[in-house]
Amino acid sequence: MQNLTDLEISQVAGGCAQYCWGDMSFGGFMASMVGGALGGAGGGPVGVSLGAIGGGAGYFFSKAWD
Repeated sequence: MQNLTDLEISQVAGGCAQYCWGDMSFGGFMASMVGGALGGAGGGPVGVSLGAIGGGAGYFFSKAWD
């Protein structure tokens, strides 16, 4: 196994973040959580919490195995 230098790592456009995890972004993750929370609002506080967790997990898994 070869060790990479900082320069070599910086020259890779996107690296594993782009190719292993798709185009994951914090903004997209938060938007999915807010959307899930709004969708679960009819279930009260527990529905909001579970909706946010479900939305965030859905976004994560859709990007991780894209």
